[in-house]
Amino acid sequence: MAQRFVGTPIKRREDPRLITGYGKFVDDIKLPNMVYAEFVRSPYAHAKIKGIDVSECKKHAGVLLVVTAKDLEDRLRPLPQVKVEGVKEFNYMPLAKDKVRFVGEPVAALVAIDRYTAADAVELVKVDYEPLKAVSNVEEAIKPDAPILHEEWGSNIAYHKVEFNIGDVDKVSKEADIIVKEKIKLNRTVSAPIEPRALIADYDPSQETLTLYHQSQHPHAHRTMIAQTLGIPENKLRLIVKDVGGSFGLKAHIFPEDIIVSILSMMLRRPVKWVEDRRTNISASVHDREQVDYIEIAAKKDGTILGIINKCISDIGAYHAPPYAAAPVQSLTNFLLLGPYKIRNFYAEHTSVVTNKGPEGAVRGPGMMQANFLMERAIDLVARTLDLDPADVRKKNIVKSEDLPYKPVTLSWVATADLYYKDVSCFEALEKALKAINYEELKKEQEELRKKGVYRGIGIACLIEPTAFGARFIEPMGVPGYDAASIRIEPDGKVIVLVSSSPHGQSLETTYAQVVADELGVSFEDVHVIYGDTSVTPYGMGTSGSRSGAVGGSTCIVAARKVKEKVLKLASHVLEARIEDLEIKDAKVSVKGVPSRGVTLKELATLALLNSDKLPKGIEAGLEATVRFQCDEPITWSNSTHIAIVDVDAETGQVKLLKYLVVEDCGNMINPLVVEGQVHGGVAHGIGQALYENIVYNEDGQILNPSFMDYLLPSAVEIPDIEVLHVVTPSSTNPGGFKGLGEGGAIVSPAAIANAVEDALEPFGVKVTELPISPERVLKWIKVSKR
Repeated sequence: MAQRFVGTPIKRREDPRLITGYGKFVDDIKLPNMVYAEFVRSPYAHAKIKGIDVSECKKHAGVLLVVTAKDLEDRLRPLPQVKVEGVKEFNYMPLAKDKVRFVGEPVAALVAIDRYTAADAVELVKVDYEPLKAVSNVEEAIKPDAPILHEEWGSNIAYHKVEFNIGDVDKVSKEADIIVKEKIKLNRTVSAPIEPRALIADYDPSQETLTLYHQSQHPHAHRTMIAQTLGIPENKLRLIVKDVGGSFGLKAHIFPEDIIVSILSMMLRRPVKWVEDRRTNISASVHDREQVDYIEIAAKKDGTILGIINKCISDIGAYHAPPYAAAPVQSLTNFLLLGPYKIRNFYAEHTSVVTNKGPEGAVRGPGMMQANFLMERAIDLVARTLDLDPADVRKKNIVKSEDLPYKPVTLSWVATADLYYKDVSCFEALEKALKAINYEELKKEQEELRKKGVYRGIGIACLIEPTAFGARFIEPMGVPGYDAASIRIEPDGKVIVLVSSSPHGQSLETTYAQVVADELGVSFEDVHVIYGDTSVTPYGMGTSGSRSGAVGGSTCIVAARKVKEKVLKLASHVLEARIEDLEIKDAKVSVKGVPSRGVTLKELATLALLNSDKLPKGIEAGLEATVRFQCDEPITWSNSTHIAIVDVDAETGQVKLLKYLVVEDCGNMINPLVVEGQVHGGVAHGIGQALYENIVYNEDGQILNPSFMDYLLPSAVEIPDIEVLHVVTPSSTNPGGFKGLGEGGAIVSPAAIANAVEDALEPFGVKVTELPISPERVLKWIKVSKR
């Protein structure tokens, strides 16, 4: 069928309401009789709770309710955690009772008539703490004399496993011409969406129902988990998600506040709102990325990589953010470390460790950014050791089209035979990027600039990105591997699409309408997409893991095709023509070649819905279908190459991004405008990771930069021009030929920038082994290299 809308850069239909102030975010919602919750949070990273005195707080004018863990003993259950073999379980309670393990952990909650009263009343709760020694360094935490966070474990190790032992790394290490060893430290960051967490719980005692106005990426799965944790029937709980001001993984989790605010509403029998402040968002929501890796690369003189050893120590904070267990997310580091390269010998260990920091969880590309950074830095380390061009080392080792389908050794280790790299263009994307950036001329220009004291660097990084994870990988984490869509044609011929996806910036109201409009032969304007209400939309996964196009979009295709079958069947009866002789165009079904002989969708829908007694036998009333779909394979692979060009001021340590190029292969594009927006946003996120962002704790577990005064994010000024080019290799895993791409920019850009900075500072012999690349750190590296 001819496509009129898919592949067209249509402007987002979400934007007019958002830029004119008509967006509906949680804090915009004001319900009758609504009151406000606030939390008393620990100022200590590690302490025993000897007692909590709420008497003065209860007396404060405007305070309606104050609760502690002891007050709610009959109601509180541990937050949900997926059970994984070999991973120790947390007993993470919504309110700490006997002990706190990180600064910001909630120990009490209160409700007041307004937010100001609630904030003031927090200061009146007196908590008697007995401070304990804290540990905020992940390598110190695994020492025998380290203070133990969870006494029942006997240590701070939540998980330790040899995750891969493939081939013979000892043998190839002996055969290698060089062994490159490096310790690489990655920084702790937070997702920092423009809209922090927020929640309204509205209990209706007459119906015994609880409605949560939420921001969840997984409304249906979260309804299941929250209902279980609250001990209420799932059909009595409703989640409503309206506009969401970004998430980047944050809102894929279950939080203490979700449970406590719900309980407070049930106790007071009235709506209770809670809105997170930025300090809490940075200190006590979800962190990611921080780990220490000891990597060894065995290589030949020509740059062929023979084998890799990696020993990863991940810092998961005091808890892993529910519902995920302490290992699966971070284990993606070793699982994906080999990237798009043909490496057959691999040994990898992973130790997951608790420290007195905020919980760690999923932030855009969790585990994946770490894996890509390690591999792409490894390529450049090998190239510099051998005095080879990093581009040539990549070409030597990268998967080429003639290698496809290619089975990486890590996939052989963890999954059955149906997992391969396929439908990718790793080598082609690299070649296209090098040509587009005019690489050889840039290298010549770089040499001339160095003679003038200008230190310019060119950084390359390649990515093969796992997207659209299916049930095998996702369902062990507590969410379904499929998405769902219900599509129906109304009596006036207009189309309604109800989806399980839950967007927070992915433009799904636009892209899903494009897909459905093409399939049903209607105009884009005649398709209305509804999401984010568990009482209306069908049960499905939601939105995360770069899946909304490949899985959600394909679900819409399959559902629309089922509706189309019903339309054609009914039209065949009305027009007395064979189905195969019919076509749908401009909301009208007509006989091919005889456009005058036709019937409109409005006429067919009116017949199907309002004159059902006239329907022939075997045709049911209505034109609608509900479908659940997941891709034909557990992973749909996309790929890209990024090139960053930087100047580094050797006197100030300042890094200036001059240009950034991306060659992306995300298969068929539903909307190129949306694709480029996703790439731009991801790269901006990665620039923060590479150059600015870092949650800093002192040795006592105190966070030193819990606000945007000190936790640095890039602004529009720091983002260079980003050019996006494409290679289009349609995916064979879904009917649309789509692939995911939402996380890719954030995954690969830190490595491209780090490689560029190291390339710029090559005359000084600097190695980039730690993020962020701050001016102070650059100057330190230069100083050390001069010794």
